[in-house]
Amino acid sequence: MAEAQIQEMPEDPSMYDQNVQGALIQNRGEEATVDFAPGAARVSPEDSAEHSANLVSLIDESELGNLAMRVIDAYDADVRSRADWQGRMDQALELLGLRNRSSIRSLPRPACSFRPAP
Repeated sequence: MAEAQIQEMPEDPSMYDQNVQGALIQNRGEEATVDFAPGAARVSPEDSAEHSANLVSLIDESELGNLAMRVIDAYDADVRSRADWQGRMDQALELLGLRNRSSIRSLPRPACSFRPAP
């Protein structure tokens, strides 16, 4: 049987650091950070700026046009694939009375029903 490791409880149990199988878990109340490579080099500000650069300026116009057409085609395919579902959803909302039906005229006087008191 493996020996149990006894850890000392921190003064504030909601604030602690723990190393679990090489990953560092830092718990700060309601927030927790898990670092799978503690001590590893982080991205420098120069690398970060290059990483978040606008790629559109690096792509030629014909490739941007092809990309735009692919995005539009994918969107249209998504809309077509949802058509049956959208029809059922519209019908369900209509049946539940949650759809505003402007084609139905309102009654000249409101209709009321009363349930007699027991």
